[in-house]
Amino acid sequence: MKLFYSFILFFILSFLSCKKENTDNTATLCKWETLAPMNYGRHNFGLTVCNDTIYAIGGYNTSELNVVEAYDPTENIWYLKTEMPTARGYLIVESYNNKIYAIGGVSGGPNNITYENVTEMYDPNMDIWTTLEPIPISTSTNSILGNEFICSGIVNGYIYVAVFNAAKTLMYIYDINQNIWTEHNCGYVQTGFTPFSSAVLENILYACGGELVLKFDANLNTWITIPPMNETREYGCLVASSEFLYMIGGRTINESHDGYYAFSTVDIYDPMNTSWSKESDLSTPRYSASAVYYEGYLYVAGGQKISNNFYPYPIALMERLKL
Repeated sequence: MKLFYSFILFFILSFLSCKKENTDNTATLCKWETLAPMNYGRHNFGLTVCNDTIYAIGGYNTSELNVVEAYDPTENIWYLKTEMPTARGYLIVESYNNKIYAIGGVSGGPNNITYENVTEMYDPNMDIWTTLEPIPISTSTNSILGNEFICSGIVNGYIYVAVFNAAKTLMYIYDINQNIWTEHNCGYVQTGFTPFSSAVLENILYACGGELVLKFDANLNTWITIPPMNETREYGCLVASSEFLYMIGGRTINESHDGYYAFSTVDIYDPMNTSWSKESDLSTPRYSASAVYYEGYLYVAGGQKISNNFYPYPIALMERLKL
């Protein structure tokens, strides 16, 4: 009975936090709502929705993680699941046809990393992992973090994985049904040494990294630059709703005399008029977080905060915003 009343209170509070129209017909922005934290603080991990459940996979705490957690949005509770076979961060995670795919990533410290090329599939119904055909990217890239980053999205039922490094820009396409990878050269894009965050909106793959905002034209097999964000940032997380793109959090690109600082700001991109606007700020400034859209809400989890002495540390906090 206690759990039942907690459930009712949770949704009453959620309802009261939604957008309203003022008497002058102007919109009042919602506030982010704090939810149950993950069991593990983590950053640069995968977050995805599968079977009405949100999954957090891999990432970094003090070292690379293979921990898998499942969040029930109706109960506001996280559950631990079977660990991923290969511990790693900076991986990409996609959900398709009731399965979850964890691809690539890195392990090790920032100056002694190993690039991973594994493809592993998680079946939430069976709570088991299966190893699939590895993505054919090179694992011989030198051991300094920042020389190569990947991002992804599902387009036309295929997993598109973009590889950005100082020398080339490649696209690997995974045929889920056939368990086959193919490589495509999609033209060189000059990028900085920063991770790319990506999302798919209306079957178009978008990617943001530092000052660059790109969209991929699958017909021309090339990247196209689109207008920059209101505030340039790195280590933000990009997520798509049914209509818009949202860039959430991040940190300053250049370190100042007193270190980096984290953003709480959220920018919205409208592809119809190719412009950016503002959404409500996060309750907790963070970078290297992950985000998903589910049932009219944006969810953002984990990431890193910066302490008073400018030392970053991983967090487990999750919050959501009603759109």
